[in-house]
Amino acid sequence: MAQSLSPIERIYYSQKTDLTGSKIFLDGPQSISYRQLFDRIERLATLFERLELTCGDRVLIASENDAAVITIVLALLRCGITAVPVNPRSSRDELQNLIAKAEVKAAFLDRAVRARLELQDHPLPGYSIVEISEEKRTSLFDRFNRSSTDTDNGPIMYPGVLKSVSPSSALPEEIPASCVAYVLFTSGTTSEPKGVEITHANLCSNFETLKKQYGLSPDSRLLNILPLYHADGISQGPLLTFFVGASCFRPMSFQLDKLGQLLDSIYAKRITHWVTVPTVIGLAVEFGSDYSDAFETPDFEFVISTAGFLDETIWRKFEEQFRTRVVNVYGLTETVCEALYCGPTEETRRIGTIGKPVDVDVRIIDEDGQDVAPGEIGELIIRGDNIMKGYFNMPAATAEVLRDGWLFSGDLARTDDDGFYQIVGRKKNIIISGGLNIYPEDVASVLRKIPGIVDAIVFGVEDSLWGEKVAACVEVNAEQLPTSEEIRSAFLEQASTDLLPREIAVSRKLPRGPSGKVIIEQARQMLHHSQKVEVGSGKDDLVNRVFATAAVVFDVLPSDLSAGSNSENTKAWTSLAQVELILSIEKEFQFRMPSREVMNLRSLEDVIELAQRHAS
Repeated sequence: MAQSLSPIERIYYSQKTDLTGSKIFLDGPQSISYRQLFDRIERLATLFERLELTCGDRVLIASENDAAVITIVLALLRCGITAVPVNPRSSRDELQNLIAKAEVKAAFLDRAVRARLELQDHPLPGYSIVEISEEKRTSLFDRFNRSSTDTDNGPIMYPGVLKSVSPSSALPEEIPASCVAYVLFTSGTTSEPKGVEITHANLCSNFETLKKQYGLSPDSRLLNILPLYHADGISQGPLLTFFVGASCFRPMSFQLDKLGQLLDSIYAKRITHWVTVPTVIGLAVEFGSDYSDAFETPDFEFVISTAGFLDETIWRKFEEQFRTRVVNVYGLTETVCEALYCGPTEETRRIGTIGKPVDVDVRIIDEDGQDVAPGEIGELIIRGDNIMKGYFNMPAATAEVLRDGWLFSGDLARTDDDGFYQIVGRKKNIIISGGLNIYPEDVASVLRKIPGIVDAIVFGVEDSLWGEKVAACVEVNAEQLPTSEEIRSAFLEQASTDLLPREIAVSRKLPRGPSGKVIIEQARQMLHHSQKVEVGSGKDDLVNRVFATAAVVFDVLPSDLSAGSNSENTKAWTSLAQVELILSIEKEFQFRMPSREVMNLRSLEDVIELAQRHAS
């Protein structure tokens, strides 16, 4: 962007002039109108002054409360203060590492997150703490008028503290375009997590492109339930919504048994655009056959598939089954959101590709930095106004990927004679599982800290629904042999469930070459052999077969499970694990679960009843 000042002030007052009525900004468990949003932003601006936060300071947000996270991030953006949203389910070590690396001046934390950090009722030296409390009432602003515990003897409580502050009458007028809007960390487990710095100029540049490419207007209604601590969740959801003056819908966090409810909301809420990931598109194909008319509304435009590789077969099946169009896009956290677009118009789309670049320059180069011919494979590099400022406080890492204005993506690609691009692999060592970027070395570093584990190698295993799953082979100490449950429990003390390997092979010795480096292909074979042994164990009766199958999926002992095991009392029972359980049960008992039955599975008792019914 050529301008030296951020356009956020102009956008803010333009929206405030046009959208002061009761129009919904956020629709979800805690809905917010634009009128309420502007009031909260201006009250938060006063709170920021009280906390002595100024342009460029960093504020960490870790909360399960979507409405709170979105409001706080928008208020920080309007005031030129840098937001650092992180996974609220991060472990204590991850959170402490990110707080230190981001050099935060304040943190907005759920009570559970505070407890995990073992904080007392006073701020730790160096930064202020605001505790986010539950909002039980969701329709009226008066829920903010409950008594605040903002006293000298207790923590500042949000949203209660807003009662004690007046809306600011002097919001910042001149925010530099170079001001960092947010920092998103690519990981939190290693000592050197990379914090991607996105400036106001980056953000608004990409939003102009998204608005144009998707045909967005104030009448648009975006459905996006992706995590708010990821770029496609926060930027291509509430921030883009505010930029356009549209409405954002986040009715739930994703669970497989809510897939039908999610699809039903497209008609009920008159959704125009659904931003999602390839995994959810695959789950809709696999389990959503009873909702094939979900997109047959006069309002709906198209599905936007982001944050991962969209399998061509799944792409075609989805469009045929649901009779709607998928726009497949490509981008990185380092490009705000998207850089290449396949669709939505017929002339700009070719199934199986990521389309063409829009408002960016793109090249495919060889190892010598020379452009390759159409059809040849090379590294995709990108240049444009949406390219990140860099990695926070990491000049060497920044210089490695930003060279002469070009971002080196680490993705291998090729283009055809018509200018359509296709991703064919990766140079960088990343596992993309369900739209999440997972760095193998982060996972391995956690595994190596577990008592009894000498070394670990981590890699991705192909999966038709998730793209890839995290897998690991570990070398253990013969005198201190950990069980799979001990490994899982120790891992989750240090890292979030997102990083937990779904498959682990335990060995007394990892296969190594002459230099001592682990031979990854032989490690993969070890994993396959280990799986066959585990799955084959267990008794022949139906109930024990269910428990044995579930034990492999959840990485626990069959004796740790009962008919009452469910997502509430079984720590590893995530959406990903539930899908694995369903597919494993279908394979074990040789039947296919109808989608309606899948939606009703709440516990292993339901699985047992279903298996008995199909076995009889």
